[in-house]
Amino acid sequence: AFDLALVCGKDETTRARAAALAPALAAGRRTIKVYGFTRKMKELISASALVVSKAGPALMCEIAACGKPNIVASFIPGQEKPNVEWLQRNGAGLYRPGLLELRAAVERMLDDEGYRRRFEERIRCLD
Repeated sequence: AFDLALVCGKDETTRARAAALAPALAAGRRTIKVYGFTRKMKELISASALVVSKAGPALMCEIAACGKPNIVASFIPGQEKPNVEWLQRNGAGLYRPGLLELRAAVERMLDDEGYRRRFEERIRCLD
């Protein structure tokens, strides 16, 4: 079991939908906390074993600065593609755009501590 924090930013529609689904998804095995815009990103990232995100440069830098592996689920073509390439080239995380691929990557990161630690070590070596 694991806990999940979902940050939706200023997307109120997604936040409301996620909040409505959270109790059913949790099913007593985990806690799911849904946030809208929050100033607690550093605290949430620092408390995480890993982060699933889009490939925005500010968020990716904050994730790396906190030493956490990042699994990127989406990016804006052209604008954010170099960020995904940097992530993979430096071994700081993975790009998994499909739901099944994403789920498998998250499960492996959470279940295999040695695997996750290899990403964390590469992040510590970043310049």
